[in-house]
Amino acid sequence: MNLEQLPIRILKVTHKRAIELELDEEFINLIENELSKREFKRKVRLDSIN
Repeated sequence: MNLEQLPIRILKVTHKRAIELELDEEFINLIENELSKREFKRKVRLDSIN
């Protein structure tokens, strides 16, 4: 599954629902890793602007 193509808003909703529905831990971890990666990239971009 290519999570890079999904908007962050969709990833956050999917993560919330996956936890509520007690889906596969591996799937939840994939989403969490993608969210972490995007938050890190965002932080790097913000730090470079300042």
